[in-house]
Parts: sequence; structure tokens; C-alpha cells
Amino acid sequence: DTPGSSGGVAPLNKTPMQIRDALGTLARSFTPLRHANFRTYLGGQALSLIGTWMQSTAAALVVYTLSGNSPQALGVAGMLSSLPILLLSPWTGALSDRFDRRKLLIVTQAVAMVLAFALAILTQSGTAQLWQVLAFTFILGISNAVDLPTQQAFLGDLAGMSEVRKAVNLNAMILNISRFLGPAVGGFVVAQLGAPAAFWIN
Repeated sequence: DTPGSSGGVAPLNKTPMQIRDALGTLARSFTPLRHANFRTYLGGQALSLIGTWMQSTAAALVVYTLSGNSPQALGVAGMLSSLPILLLSPWTGALSDRFDRRKLLIVTQAVAMVLAFALAILTQSGTAQLWQVLAFTFILGISNAVDLPTQQAFLGDLAGMSEVRKAVNLNAMILNISRFLGPAVGGFVVAQLGAPAAFWIN
């Protein structure tokens, strides 16, 4: 008992130590950033993902408009973007182990770039049709089915397998930040400049 207390044990003040431990844990979470290649990749990934979500927002608005404001068409578009990931992931994950991951990512990003250009040209010319946008959405879903597992494995190549969990956490943080920034930017761009601009910017 502390002097003058009526009983019981006075709590020990561990707050400074707890703060120090928390700051140390936080600092160690960012150690993959010591690798220059990982920093470069993560910075590019942040911009790329914002563009991806911006395009997704613009594409959804285009689908909604071309379908005569049909919520069913939006549902189909969402299904077509996710279905390839569900069906193909068991095989595409093996691709990232058998082939050069860097080259695979270049291919998937090139496919995404071509699709963005195609959507920009079609929407700007006013010749876009619903089936075309849905087909491009499905093709992009196939590309993403290859891209996503390859990205996860590539993080270990850049940061080292000893820090792969921290690298994946940092990548997930960037993904979630872009998930709410991208649609906001996309909505602003579409409102001010139109849907084609969102595809060109991406």
C-alpha cells in the first residue's frame, strides 16, 4: 500500500513506456521503405490505384447512362469485373511463381492502359456501346486476376521475404487510401470534365 492510502495497490504508471513501445512498433512497420525499389513501386502504386478507382467510378457512370439508368446493368458490370478473379485466381497465382513477376506486371498494366485508352476514345467520340464497356470490364477483370497475386509476390521481391508482411500491410494501406480518394477524384473529374477525361487521366 502507498502511504496514506486506505488500502489497495497504487497502479504503476507505465504510460511513457507504452507510448515508446507503440512508437517503436509503428516505426518498425515502415522499415520496408528503406528499400529504394520498394519506395518507387509503392509511390507508383499509390497514383495508379487512385487512377484505377477513378476509372471504375467513371465506367460505372457510363454503364448506368448507356443502359438507360439500369441498376441491373451496374450489377452485371460489377460481376464481370470480379468473376475472373474468383474463377482464375487458383491458376493465376501459379503464374507469378513460374514467370518473371516484373514482366507479368508490365503486361497486366499495359493491358489496363490500352483498355483505358479505348474507353477514352469510345466515350469521347460518342460511339461507346454498353456491350463494349462490359466486355472491357471483363477483360480488365482477367488482367486483374493475374495482376493481384503477382503484386503480392512481387512485394517480397522488392522488400525481402523477411519483411514481406510489413510490405503487404503498407500496400494494403495504400489500397484503402486510394479506395476512398479515387472515387472522389473520379466524381469530381466526371462532373467537371466528363467521363472521357477520367479515362485519359488514368
